[in-house]
Amino acid sequence: FDAGNSSNELFEIRALIPPPEKTNFYSYGPLAGPVVVSPDGRMLAFAAWALDGKTMLYLRPLHETNAKPVTGAEDAYYPFWSPDSKWIGFFAGRKLKKVDIAGSPPVTVCNEGGRGATWNKNGAILFARDMPGPIYSVSAEGGTPAVVTKLDTIRNESSHRWPYALPDGKHFLYFCRIASIGSAAEGDALFVASLDLKTNKKLLNTSANAVYASGHLLFMQDSTLRAQVFDESSLELRGESFPIATGVINDRGFNLAVFSASQNGVLAYETGSGQAGGRMVIVDRAGKELGMIGDVIENISPRLSRDGRLLAVSQYDQISRTQNLWLYDLTRSNSRTRLTTGLSIDINPVWSPNGLQIAYLTVGQGIYVRP
Repeated sequence: FDAGNSSNELFEIRALIPPPEKTNFYSYGPLAGPVVVSPDGRMLAFAAWALDGKTMLYLRPLHETNAKPVTGAEDAYYPFWSPDSKWIGFFAGRKLKKVDIAGSPPVTVCNEGGRGATWNKNGAILFARDMPGPIYSVSAEGGTPAVVTKLDTIRNESSHRWPYALPDGKHFLYFCRIASIGSAAEGDALFVASLDLKTNKKLLNTSANAVYASGHLLFMQDSTLRAQVFDESSLELRGESFPIATGVINDRGFNLAVFSASQNGVLAYETGSGQAGGRMVIVDRAGKELGMIGDVIENISPRLSRDGRLLAVSQYDQISRTQNLWLYDLTRSNSRTRLTTGLSIDINPVWSPNGLQIAYLTVGQGIYVRP
């Protein structure tokens, strides 16, 4: 920060910011998003989770002591700023929205959920859909989204996400995720691309999103936030990277790290560690805990058989990046048997009335039934 005195001395200010009263920061996972600093470095926007289970978007000017909820931005996630720091974009209810921080109601830009968005100086919002795929562009005034990246099937790319607009308004960064490769980190990389589809080049391997600020590229290496000089004109990295913060939350399930930076040198980040998934719990009708089921893993849509002896559940594997169905026998020490295999995403198991079959959805293919 420039001290503003005659010697032009630079100094560093560090401050800890607590969440609003009776809330927790909701900074990672499928419906969240890290704190984001406004481009002018004067404000923070973030999602916070209340005790009633609802998520709200908050605005916190750095010169004030309290954060205030943004009216009409209930269930908001993955917030981002307009270049002039007057609007906040966000996702809610499978819609891409924007809200004027002066107090006007939110406006829907298009009907899309997402995996991150960014707003460039030419009025385009770049975003990733909430299902695997490329990056899209849509006018901030609304319209039909257009594709601005292409998945490379030779590299086995499955998802482009977390776009970040560069100051020139023509280029942007994005994170590229590789599908089912045996190692969740191998091959994942940061790319820089242009809106006209003429430029698309790999910058470096990393495990999460990245931003450009003050002439530097900020990116993650495990739980360490690093910076490296980035020449915006040549789109090349210069010199060696160096650490600027350690212990930064990095959600490997979504490849999203909790940090943000403004062009004038304000950096916000959250420290800690997160673990995806948990153990399923058996309780009786009174709510008394009777035991645990399985190991710590991402369990989705558990379904008990009618006789209560078997449990079907979809489980996500961060290594293979697949989601298959498993069957637990609750009468035999929670023994587990794989029900589906392969690289598909199998979800939402449903038992037949006689308990002899299970129907489920394979994303992008259809509904299947098996014994």
